[in-house]
Amino acid sequence: MTPLISHRRLRRTARHAVATVAAITTLILAPGVAHADSWTHTDPARDVVAFDDEGAETPAPEVERGDIRRVRITHSSTRVRIRYTMRETFGANHGLVHAIRTPRNQFWLVRFRADGLRHNGLFLDQGEKEIRCRGIDWSIDRARATVIVSVPRSCLGRPRWVRAGVGVQSVGADAAHVDDGLRVGTGSALRLSPRLYRA
Repeated sequence: MTPLISHRRLRRTARHAVATVAAITTLILAPGVAHADSWTHTDPARDVVAFDDEGAETPAPEVERGDIRRVRITHSSTRVRIRYTMRETFGANHGLVHAIRTPRNQFWLVRFRADGLRHNGLFLDQGEKEIRCRGIDWSIDRARATVIVSVPRSCLGRPRWVRAGVGVQSVGADAAHVDDGLRVGTGSALRLSPRLYRA
């Protein structure tokens, strides 16, 4: 997954930062292996990747911040819920990207925090269109290094099934550290879960 926020981008406007979502939203569609209303994945520890300002990537197994350990995705009759736990919570400057694919669309629920830049949003069509959605819940427990986000199905068009994925970026002093919660290390895009049908 390409870094959501680079050191150079930290000082750009909110508009430019939101536009960087497009850089990571071409999804690799992992083949589904099960159909269920919920799905749990254990992500290997020490698979964080560091990106420098030039985009060069290096394995960073020593980095614990944002290193996802476990992901659980639930598709109920009313909401899509993504819960994930890390070895250590992300830093003050960070980007969280949650991909949700439906039979008709791809959505991205994102959170930016970067040197004064702050934005939460639900986006459609590779980040070009922000969707107004009441009822999105964010729960971040830093002590337990756990994030829970949920989106009303009504904001997603009440899909029959969804596939979802999550990526965490924590920006340090020398590099952006990135982990894709559903694969070892990172790839060119977020990996997605199998299809999850509503309960």
